[in-house]
Amino acid sequence: MKVILGIIILGILTLGSCQPNVDGCQHPLSKNFEPEADQDPKDVCEYYQLQPTYRHTLNGIDTFIIGQALVDMNGDTFLVNQVAFLGSNVHLIDGTGKEWTSLEEIVLYSQNSTPVNAEDNFFIGRPTLANYNAAGWVELGVYDSIAFHIGLPVSMQTTKQTSVTESQHPLSNTAVFNMYTDSTNTYSACKVQLTEKSTGRQMVLDIIDYVPFRFAKTVSVLDGFDTAIPIQINYGSLFDGVAVSTDTDSIIALKITQNLPNAFSVY
Repeated sequence: MKVILGIIILGILTLGSCQPNVDGCQHPLSKNFEPEADQDPKDVCEYYQLQPTYRHTLNGIDTFIIGQALVDMNGDTFLVNQVAFLGSNVHLIDGTGKEWTSLEEIVLYSQNSTPVNAEDNFFIGRPTLANYNAAGWVELGVYDSIAFHIGLPVSMQTTKQTSVTESQHPLSNTAVFNMYTDSTNTYSACKVQLTEKSTGRQMVLDIIDYVPFRFAKTVSVLDGFDTAIPIQINYGSLFDGVAVSTDTDSIIALKITQNLPNAFSVY
């Protein structure tokens, strides 16, 4: 009898030990949380997002659209054929001043294949976009401020684009807008294409910069929802002081660079 009982117990234990592991996301605040999972494969979790939600304006009131004619400081007309921004390091700040970060990370590689570890919280802004998913976020609560940068830090500006293989990643060549410049092997903070209307002269400008922004804005992060980061871009401020008929391309690029800190706000 003891022998039979032992065989039964051994059979049960053997049967249990043969059960396959269940793969799935183990984080309870993910979109695809799998409570039965006993192992968490890399990158399987899908998180609700910090989502820059844009208001594109000409003067803080009127909507700005691509192809719109603007008047420069000399009264000359120019067309804005294209404009796009690359954002990074979007964070939320609580009432104690603590700056919270995303749990998503990425390894970037420089032109000489040196790895750089970074938070994976990049985003693109342009007049044809209403919003953009920037970073997975799991820290619930109410925050007092929003922080982000336009552009990349120096350590990332020369990232090898071909090393970013995720489809439609903001730094990949499949992004909604390619912020990489092949001639310089760098990422731009801002890309602009203008046309002087009277002469047809075209200007293609790549702005390399890393501009910090921090705005007081109450943001509530709730379980089960993406979190809007309300960013307003004022293109009138961006092109303030530009003179398309008398400024060289490099001077226009310099003026846009100087205007970047005044072009962004929250709403």
